[in-house]
Amino acid sequence: MDASRDPFSTGDVLKLVIERLKSQTLLFTFGVLIVIVVGAALLGPDKALPIIIIVAVLFLIGLAAFLFVEQKQKLNRGDPGATSKVLRERIHQISSDHGLGLKVWTEPAGPPAAKGSTPGAVARDIAVIEHPDAPRPDIAVKQLDEATYRVGDRIVVKCQAQRDCHITILNLGTSGKLTTLLPNQQRAANFVKAGETITVPGPGDSFHLQLSGPPGVERIKAIATVEDKPIMNGDTGSMSTGAALFRSVPPTAAARDIAVVKDTVEKLPSGAWDEAETTVVVQPAAQEGGTP
Repeated sequence: MDASRDPFSTGDVLKLVIERLKSQTLLFTFGVLIVIVVGAALLGPDKALPIIIIVAVLFLIGLAAFLFVEQKQKLNRGDPGATSKVLRERIHQISSDHGLGLKVWTEPAGPPAAKGSTPGAVARDIAVIEHPDAPRPDIAVKQLDEATYRVGDRIVVKCQAQRDCHITILNLGTSGKLTTLLPNQQRAANFVKAGETITVPGPGDSFHLQLSGPPGVERIKAIATVEDKPIMNGDTGSMSTGAALFRSVPPTAAARDIAVVKDTVEKLPSGAWDEAETTVVVQPAAQEGGTP
């Protein structure tokens, strides 16, 4: 995919505009009613109606144009509210016939980090907390298609397939950032045997995953391929060292990466790949002495 090409299309912007217009329908209707009443009182019903129709149409066109420019600017600057909506829909559109029996889910992984702990600067959404003695997460938790947590909670991501395959796990965070959870710097190999459950972090990993916010909806996408085929731009070898255990990119680059993944896997034969996803709802952190 051309890196210089605008990753957000006119269609993406129009969907956001329509959503905004729908949310303002009641206010717009109320305004039109006021104009009708005032116009009828001042000019009379016969003269007021054509003028009111013209004014209403011009107002709607102007409002749509204003919202289009506003939403386009939000996408270009990586506004979390706008980009996350567009990217969640795009990553959801990567769909297969589920020939490998792939599934992915999240589970809580112990209490939130203590105050004063310093997360690694990997992403705004899921932070890495270095911990050489990180315990193995509890695995006896019910699987969920959607899980709800609070900012600060620690989680573990789990994935399983019914055939031998290579698994890539992507996290689309609430800020619109896209993070590759697997493979990563500590676990470059992503081959999984049939029926085996893999976890991130795993028993040998020296970090925790902590939801660092902002509040919102995250989407975790797992993609499995029978062949050991790279499906993203870059690999673990191109990751920076130090705290960057995961490859993480901002919303604009995320849009391009998602397009590359979709194009790559959809060229594979049916039955040669699979996908699964789960939703993570991130609520504000609980206040001391009660909930917010």
